[in-house]
Amino acid sequence: MHYPLMRVRQLDEGGRSIDSIATYSLLEVMPDQQVPQSPEDCWVSLGQIYRLLKIPGALTNEARSALSLVLLWL
Repeated sequence: MHYPLMRVRQLDEGGRSIDSIATYSLLEVMPDQQVPQSPEDCWVSLGQIYRLLKIPGALTNEARSALSLVLLWL
């Protein structure tokens, strides 16, 4: 079982739509563990996030806000 180290819920698009809520979770997954899968999820590693941060426009404002909570690990 995976327990989030951190979970952040944010309204997407600057809060223009109350029905559009994104949940960002930070999990610590050991190399021999499987990442939980569901059609609603998109998982990336810290290495992938680090590379995406260098590409202008690759991450939404909401994702960058959530990532600001995990800068210690980046």
